[in-house]
Amino acid sequence: MKKDVFKREVLVVLCSLVLVSCETGEPSETPERGGTPAGVVPKSANAARGDSASAFDHAGSMHTELLLGYYADTLLPATADGCIARLDAVAAVHPYFAGFSPADYGLVPEGRILAIADNGPAELAVLMDELPLSLQAWEDFYLFVTEVLEREVQGEAEAELHAFMVGYEGNVLSSNTYTDTEKEYLLTVASIFRHSIQAKRKRPKKNTDIDWDWLTANVAGAALGAQYGPRQAILTAARAGILENR
Repeated sequence: MKKDVFKREVLVVLCSLVLVSCETGEPSETPERGGTPAGVVPKSANAARGDSASAFDHAGSMHTELLLGYYADTLLPATADGCIARLDAVAAVHPYFAGFSPADYGLVPEGRILAIADNGPAELAVLMDELPLSLQAWEDFYLFVTEVLEREVQGEAEAELHAFMVGYEGNVLSSNTYTDTEKEYLLTVASIFRHSIQAKRKRPKKNTDIDWDWLTANVAGAALGAQYGPRQAILTAARAGILENR
């Protein structure tokens, strides 16, 4: 099946990109472990970049706001359960998550989120084969994600990478072949992905940890959670990124 071939390809590509990012002598901009991920900035700073016409661009901003709330304290939980509980407490007082029930917070399997935190590239490859998308939408999304990760590892200028991502979102918006459900899914994940890259690039730091891949954890978390809706995409991406970074 074509998707099976693509799944194997994406795993090879993602793993090779992690190796390249760790072997290069150039600084790789990454968040510091155990603290606020580099460049988690207020919504207003991200909004200034604008450019996306997507009605779902709030997903990336909300994801950033959750991270800001989580990292507001200097003393942070060390365990996975503690991290998730703190993040859920931050979400519970945010107006965007008003009406979320305990069942909503447990909707996305915690085991999948932990797996993403432990091995983002491998889990993203698995997720790619599970996405509820038509073949065309799925292939376009696969190419988008792998292209963005490759450009990020190669250190493409921020403005060019931003324009490429917004261009993809524009193509999704104008597509006559994607369903409305597919557009919501793709634009939600793309927004979280784009805002995560903006956050990652704010404070350069040489990457010396081969297992560290906060960005992949965020996009994999968004891809998993978006299957349950935009709010789940935001929460799951934040959970995966925080757990990967702890």
